[in-house]
Amino acid sequence: FESGDLTGVSPLLAEFPQYSFSLKSLFADRQREILFNLLRVPVRQAEGTYRRLYRENATLVRFLLDMGLPLPRAFTMAAEFVINRELRRIFEAEKIDLERARSLLGEADDLRVPLDEGGLSFAVERSLENLAAAHRTRPFDTAALEQFVEVAALARDLPFEVDLWKTQNLFYATIRETLTETVARTDAGDARASQAMPMLYRLGELLSVAVP
Repeated sequence: FESGDLTGVSPLLAEFPQYSFSLKSLFADRQREILFNLLRVPVRQAEGTYRRLYRENATLVRFLLDMGLPLPRAFTMAAEFVINRELRRIFEAEKIDLERARSLLGEADDLRVPLDEGGLSFAVERSLENLAAAHRTRPFDTAALEQFVEVAALARDLPFEVDLWKTQNLFYATIRETLTETVARTDAGDARASQAMPMLYRLGELLSVAVP
């Protein structure tokens, strides 16, 4: 190679030792990428199976619970998978379906289904952080602010802990930068600023951040 003798290289390459390479030979990030693609279809099929099992036997499951009888393990696993999967999908959506989320949380409580606290907590944290970041760029967007309040209220009612540290910092920074202007706009009769003020105080209560 160093001398540019490609003719001499060819027969040497023909004698190069034979090696077999597997998925384990790849770097970790490529391993994960390929495995994720391989698992996508089987996971979707498993999810569909669990969902059908759960939905088709929901009435029977509730009857067994009302009778004080233990649920078959297959039903418990199906309910746990379906409820956690759907909650995760809701919490990761750009706009959270709060009514559906509360319904599923109530369903999980009724069926005594264990929640994926780590995964769900992470999803709610990211949703709140995104809402806090959006509020900082659009402090007078009352529709986004209202959703911020509703998701923060939901987070306070969850049966597991949600880390609010980053959301609190973002909200505090926004309040410090915009509250004076918001008050001035409210005093001047700005409708959006007037709507925002009570929601800001409510967010302060929900996030445990003092709003002057």
